[in-house]
Amino acid sequence: MGNPTRKGELKVLDVAVKDNHSKATVTLRDSKTSRPGELQTLRLLAQHNILCPVEALLRRLRESRRPNNTLFGYYDTAGQRKNLTRSKVRKVLEAVWTRGNYQGLSGHSFRVGGASLLFALGISVAEIKKLGCWQSKCYSLYIREYSPVKILETKSLIAKLKDCWSKGQ
Repeated sequence: MGNPTRKGELKVLDVAVKDNHSKATVTLRDSKTSRPGELQTLRLLAQHNILCPVEALLRRLRESRRPNNTLFGYYDTAGQRKNLTRSKVRKVLEAVWTRGNYQGLSGHSFRVGGASLLFALGISVAEIKKLGCWQSKCYSLYIREYSPVKILETKSLIAKLKDCWSKGQ
C-alpha cells in the first residue's frame, strides 16, 4: 500500500464540498507554483454536465472512504488500498497515447487545453491566470487561439453535454 503522506498527494481531508454540492475546494499542500509550506486552494464550481468537477470529486470521496486516504486510488479485489502515483498514471497515459497514435501529448496538454478553452469561451485573462496559478505573463505560452468555427463547435458540444446530462438525470 502506498504512503498517503507522500509529498504532493491529495487526501480526502484536502477536499471540501459546499453549498449543496454547488462548489468545492481542494487544498494543495505541495504545489509546484507555491512557496515551500504555502497552501494553494483550488475553487471548483458545479458544471451540470458529465464533466462536472464537483461530481467527480464526490465520486472520489465516496470511493476513498476515509479522511486520511489519498483522493486518487482504489481498492483491489483483496480490499487493499492502492494509491495512484504520478509515475503510475503517467505510464498508463503514455501507453494509451502511444497506442492511439497521439503524438506530443503530455500532462501539460491539459493545462494548454484548459487555458485555451477558457480563453475561447471569453473568460478574462485575469481569471485564467488566477485559475492556472500564474502570476506572470507565462500564461500566454499555454493559450492556443480557437478559430471562430472551432469556438462555435466547442460551444455546441458543451450545450449538447448539458442537454444529455439533464436528460439522463
